[in-house]
Amino acid sequence: MDNALIIGRLGAMLFWALIVGFLAKRKNRKPFLWGILGALSWLIALIILAFLSFVCKNCGEKVSKEVAKSGSCPNCI
Repeated sequence: MDNALIIGRLGAMLFWALIVGFLAKRKNRKPFLWGILGALSWLIALIILAFLSFVCKNCGEKVSKEVAKSGSCPNCI
């Protein structure tokens, strides 16, 4: 393989790893794990992540988007 092609593919994998990892962090998911999944198969990782709900940072229970952003989980009170 040509070196430019390899560098291009690695760059694309890094790009998608960062994007998917950032989106996973916004949903309080594990960004490193999702970054690896995004690098390997970005489209599948994005589709799965889009359908996953937000989780509480403290207790890990599923919460709505508003509750996740405000940080006032009814399960942690």
